Amino acid sequence: MIDVKTADLAAQNLARTQPEIEELYRTKALLRQILERGDAFALRDLAIGGEELLALGYRGKARRSGE
Repeated sequence: MIDVKTADLAAQNLARTQPEIEELYRTKALLRQILERGDAFALRDLAIGGEELLALGYRGKARRSGE
């Protein structure tokens, strides 16, 4: 999707769209780094699950019980 958005912007007035294109290049580079390092990119990638969080006292929207 980043490539599609970049191509779309490049087909427009570059004087106006160049800053957004540069931001997309930075975003793509950051995403590549995240994926290469194996960082968690989605909930399923996390090394901890809901049951472990509950056991630690988390409830609801990332609040610890008793807060």
